[in-house]
Amino acid sequence: MKLSSIQPEVGEYGYLHPQTRAFIRLGNAFELMQREDPYLWNFVSYVDDTPTELTWSYVWDARSWRYPLHRGSSVRCAISRPFLSVHMGEFFWFHACNVAEEHGISLQDLILIDEVTYSWQIQVTEDYNGKGCQELFFHQMPCSQTGSLLSPFGCWSTEDTRRILDEETAVSLPGVDLSAVEKVSYVFLNETREIGCVGSSVDIVDTIVESVRVNFGSCPDSHVLRND
Repeated sequence: MKLSSIQPEVGEYGYLHPQTRAFIRLGNAFELMQREDPYLWNFVSYVDDTPTELTWSYVWDARSWRYPLHRGSSVRCAISRPFLSVHMGEFFWFHACNVAEEHGISLQDLILIDEVTYSWQIQVTEDYNGKGCQELFFHQMPCSQTGSLLSPFGCWSTEDTRRILDEETAVSLPGVDLSAVEKVSYVFLNETREIGCVGSSVDIVDTIVESVRVNFGSCPDSHVLRND
C-alpha cells in the first residue's frame, strides 16, 4: 500500500471543477492572510455512540490503539482539525472578493477547506464467535517530514506493532466491522447582496456571511488538482 500526502488541507481555498467536481486549489488562506497556521487537533472517542474522552489541542503522533473483541461492542474515535471561525471571518470579509476576481470565478463558487476529520470504528456484532483472534489494533501513522499527514492515516492489524504498509494484508473477521475514513468539509458564501471588494469604490451594503458546511468526501475517492 502506497503512502500519499496529496489531499485537501485545512486553510486551502479554491473551487470545484464543474465537470469532475475535483477540488482545484488556488492558494492557502494562512499564507494569504500572513498568519501562522495554529495546526490544532481535537480528539474524541465514543463507546456505543456516547462520548467517553475528549482532548483539545491533541498532538498527532504515531501510536497504537488496542481493542478487545466483545460481542455487541462499538467504539469510534475521531481526530479533527478545524479552521478557526475568527480566521474564516477574516478570509471571507477581507480577501474572498479579491481572490475570486483575481482568478475569474464567481464569489459563490469560492470554497474554503474548513475541517478535516480522521476517524476509525470497530463494531463487534452478536455473530462474532470469539474464536481465534481476541483483540485488534488500530495503528495511527506518524506525520511526514514536512508535518503533513499521510494517506492512509492508519491501519487495522491483528498485531500490536505497526507493520510496513506495503506488506499489510487487510484484516477480515466474521462478525467484526472495521472502518478508517478521512472526511474533508468546506464552506462557502451561500448568499451575497451588493458586495464590493474591501478598498474598492463599492461599499459593502449587506453581506450574508453565513457559511454552509458540506461533506467534501472521503479518501481515497477525493481528488485534488493543484493550480499553484
